[in-house]
Amino acid sequence: MRAVEGARWFHRPRRELLRLTALLALACCARGQSDDPTPWTDVCTSEDFAKYREELCPKTFTVSTLAFDPLYPRAISNMTVLLQPSLDLPGSVQKMQYIDLDLAGFEPIGTMNQINALVRDLTVTAANVVPVGVDPLLSYNTGANPTFEPFAAYNTKTKILRLTVMVGKTLMAERDTEIVICCVRLPSSSPRDFRGYTIMGPTSLDEMISVKEEPIKSTPFIDPGLQWEFLRVAFDPPISMHTTVISLTIRPANELRDRARVILHIPNIKRVSGQSGIVGFNTAKSGDGSDWMFFDSNALWDNPAEKLTFFLRVGKTLPIGKQVTLSTEPGEFQLPIELEADNPTLTVEARSFDNIDQFIRATSVYQSSPVHHVRMFTYSSVSYSNNAPYQKSNVVIRWRTNRPLFVGSIAYVRMSGFRSESVEVPMKGATKEFFKGETARFLLPENVLEFHVVRTVYCDEYTLSVELLDLILPPALYENDPSLVIWNSDPGAPRQPIEESPMVGGGYKTFKRSAIGFDPPEPRLP
Repeated sequence: MRAVEGARWFHRPRRELLRLTALLALACCARGQSDDPTPWTDVCTSEDFAKYREELCPKTFTVSTLAFDPLYPRAISNMTVLLQPSLDLPGSVQKMQYIDLDLAGFEPIGTMNQINALVRDLTVTAANVVPVGVDPLLSYNTGANPTFEPFAAYNTKTKILRLTVMVGKTLMAERDTEIVICCVRLPSSSPRDFRGYTIMGPTSLDEMISVKEEPIKSTPFIDPGLQWEFLRVAFDPPISMHTTVISLTIRPANELRDRARVILHIPNIKRVSGQSGIVGFNTAKSGDGSDWMFFDSNALWDNPAEKLTFFLRVGKTLPIGKQVTLSTEPGEFQLPIELEADNPTLTVEARSFDNIDQFIRATSVYQSSPVHHVRMFTYSSVSYSNNAPYQKSNVVIRWRTNRPLFVGSIAYVRMSGFRSESVEVPMKGATKEFFKGETARFLLPENVLEFHVVRTVYCDEYTLSVELLDLILPPALYENDPSLVIWNSDPGAPRQPIEESPMVGGGYKTFKRSAIGFDPPEPRLP
């Protein structure tokens, strides 16, 4: 029997014999193993690995997190940034420290930088919590003691958002640094922890980069949900304070049906009648002549809410990707003083017919016409070298405007009762070069001086002074006389009395002639 078992052992497969040999070898090694810990080497500090340190232990952001409020597609959001570098990043005059965020698909909502028109300034607020009992001025990265400069710079060409560490401050390792940036428009969608969003730590010394570019470690999922493919609002004409035709262009990314409402929110745009009610519209600017069949023939204006609602017809479905343009009738609406291009306050949403369910949340339009502020005079004055009535005098006119006087603009000044020996009134001083022929044109029947601008005058930044030679003064003018009026060539520009002017002739005005006539000159007849 033992001989048979020995034969079976001898004829076992070679693979099993090798496996058994390995197990016996491991058992022997285990018996001889020491209880001393393995002498591991820290490759990040060991001198033996110094030349491999950048590869084995790169400088990094151990924490880099983005959060948004609110969080939905194309929302205008506050962005919270949480950072913790693996080394301290100080800012100094010799070496400015920057943090660059590359956020593809995001749009800045900020003010234009005064030095570089390609840059938008976004506000940065320090948001670390002040420990109990600690002075905020001494706490790290608080509102009273921020780490970053108060504005981040978004370059619209490179799409990079740059934060700057303040001189004398340090972005610290081993602790979180939290800031809030206002504001950005979110993309239409974004996966969680998208590796296309990157962060790096460059400096003002081009050859020195504190932290090389790397993906941001944590970003939220932006659910695309139901939304619009395209939204545009156009004004015709886009003139400040004028009546206009409003044209809304929509292209849904989802079907709209069941008499859905399409609601355009247009704050600060007024209906001329000032009343809520039915508004006529058309689809003449739409690409398809049959687009009118998708919508009811009338829209509804809600005056307190400043919104215009269009209704799909019964049984009609607006398909995915179908682009339609809806235009109001002329004379219905009046524009405000000013609207920026692509204004984020102009929003469009889609709701159910009963107004209970929201199909597509209110979304800022992708494009909108700019409405430039009507040019006005914020200050004006007139003075004379000789206040004597009927005498020649140099007249100095000073003014300041809310916008520059660009080439081609005309400034008008009505000088009631003034006269001149020439219709081309010569000017004196350095400012004469801004005007055509270095003269002002005097329209004698209207008593109006015209200043034709041939070089842009930035009189929104300083008070412009213009001196005219040898005008003949009227017999009398009141102090700050309201008959002296100034305005400009902008459509809708108001005629404004000159604010300051001296008295002439004792300020005593009389009628040279007065008479009353009757037609017919018969008694007791009306």
